[in-house]
Amino acid sequence: MSEQQNLAFSRLLELSDLMLDRAANGLWDAVFELQDKRDRLIHEFFEEPLFLEAQTARDGIQYMLDSDAKLAKLASTEKKLLQKQMVDLKQNQQAARAYNAAR
Repeated sequence: MSEQQNLAFSRLLELSDLMLDRAANGLWDAVFELQDKRDRLIHEFFEEPLFLEAQTARDGIQYMLDSDAKLAKLASTEKKLLQKQMVDLKQNQQAARAYNAAR
């Protein structure tokens, strides 16, 4: 495997780790930026002939897929929290409107 390709593949795995870390810390804007960067690098990486060993490529791709699944789970949890906050906000707005109308 070429050293440049090895470094690029390692960078893809590193970006996956960074995305998970940022998501776990609620830094979703950073997650989206890292995902865009990783997606571009994935496309660039696979445009060239691969010199990776098949097992190394399989393991790395599986690692990224597993990382993405964990990220999706974190995103789902965050979505549920945001939905609850939206419901609470709407209820508070309705209560405020009712209070103001009663005055």
